[in-house]
Amino acid sequence: SSNLAKANNILTNMESNLMAINTYSVTLNNSNVKTSDSWIECNRIGNLVMVNGCVKITKAVNAYAALNIASGVPAPCCTKKLYTVAIAQDNTYSSCFLGVSKNGNIDLYVRWQKALVGDVFYYEFCYICE
Repeated sequence: SSNLAKANNILTNMESNLMAINTYSVTLNNSNVKTSDSWIECNRIGNLVMVNGCVKITKAVNAYAALNIASGVPAPCCTKKLYTVAIAQDNTYSSCFLGVSKNGNIDLYVRWQKALVGDVFYYEFCYICE
């Protein structure tokens, strides 16, 4: 019966850890982002990470270039950088996406057309972390 009690305690602890919501303090890159008009939330349940937010950039980004917007998210489990689907951009066709690196950085990747100073991007995505 003591072994069953131990096993029950282990399972109870595992269940509470799997269902616990951990909130990450993500830092917006204030040299590339207007922080007063931007926000980001990052929560983790088990190995599932949920990120959502809005970013207003303070630097233009040429087509096929990247701009770091934040750091501090959990590392994705994939061996390469994780890329999101297209994200919404105000007043234009959505041709941009985000990348999450192994060191927890989030980068904005611009495709097809230049992103201008003051452009606003909205995003929401999930991924599996280590």
